[in-house]
Amino acid sequence: MEMHEVKYFLAVADLLNFTRAAEHCNVAQPSLTRAIKKLETELGGPLFHRERQNTHLTELGRMMLPHLRNTYDAAQSARELARSIRSGETMPLRVGIGNAVPLSELSGLFADLRQTITGLELTIRQSPEPEIIEKLLAGELDIAFIGEQSAMSDRVRAWQLYRDRGLIAMPIDHRLANASTIAVEEIGQESFIALAGIADRQDLREAFGEHAPPVQHSSHSHSELLMMVEQGFGLGIVPARARTPENVTCRPLEDERLEKAVMVVIVAGRPFNRATDICIRLTRARAWQPCAAALSAAAPEEPQ
Repeated sequence: MEMHEVKYFLAVADLLNFTRAAEHCNVAQPSLTRAIKKLETELGGPLFHRERQNTHLTELGRMMLPHLRNTYDAAQSARELARSIRSGETMPLRVGIGNAVPLSELSGLFADLRQTITGLELTIRQSPEPEIIEKLLAGELDIAFIGEQSAMSDRVRAWQLYRDRGLIAMPIDHRLANASTIAVEEIGQESFIALAGIADRQDLREAFGEHAPPVQHSSHSHSELLMMVEQGFGLGIVPARARTPENVTCRPLEDERLEKAVMVVIVAGRPFNRATDICIRLTRARAWQPCAAALSAAAPEEPQ
């Protein structure tokens, strides 16, 4: 699959007219049509229906559209990233991380930043999500990674990186440690540890309803929470991606009520410094497993 084929497909999908799409791409229409046909051969079926003056996406075309758009956007971001890097510059980058986000998930991104940006001056702050958003809006942070929030300022632009399932962390000798799944009715008498400053207590109430457990302790990060679980202070909710000590095991509830998204957020309309620009492009181009990054309806404008 050639990137110019994807570009031509997206132009036709947007304009629903082969002639206008060819003009938009500054290419002869026969060349555009050949590229589309080659792409259709590679994907195993027609992507468009052409009826006289009307052009429509086929079912295959509709299914392929978001995937091919993400592929093209990532390739463009990579090209623009390569052009944007200037050697020998000092580039400060202040990153906020909500305490609902496992630091291990961002280590690969930070490694890419270190290798990509000459002169990078990276400052990382991890705090409860409301504090991170407050500091982002105040200009004390350039970009932030946070757990999904029920409400955010309309000054914030965000997109989803991935969704993570919440698990119940407990010592390996706990009475529920060998259960395949845990019913909410089995939780009510357990003492819980919550992350300080975020909506964990409310999440517990919403997740468990009348069976919501008491929260007796709190921590400021998942690593602290897991240490407290290991020492027997209580149970806690951690992302499925969190790295657990060998004396701690994690078990899911019977449904997906603890699933949450991890988001990257910026301030809408705020000019980016060079390092923030590169961080956004690397974040967009990165494949966040197990699901690829999917732009939300409130995706930020293209960095300039």
